[in-house]
Amino acid sequence: MDREIEIVGVLKGKIKQLIELHEGEKRKVAELRKQKETLRERISAMEAEIKELKLKNHKLTIATSFKSVGGSAQEAKKKISKIVREIDDCMALLNR
Repeated sequence: MDREIEIVGVLKGKIKQLIELHEGEKRKVAELRKQKETLRERISAMEAEIKELKLKNHKLTIATSFKSVGGSAQEAKKKISKIVREIDDCMALLNR
């Protein structure tokens, strides 16, 4: 009988230890989920910033190309026509 009581006591101790370990792991998982969500939000914000910077870069590139044309309206029209043709060519390639 004493042996059985001792075994039950040991089992209770091990079960208590397992429950504590389990609770600790649950807390770690919850913290990791919070970190994951925070990182996803940061990624989303950075992707939006990248998109915005790419758009600004594109606008600056266009502005620079027109600036290099000079002040002539005729030359600007030629440059715009060339860009439109290039866009049409790209779209035709994409539709293939």
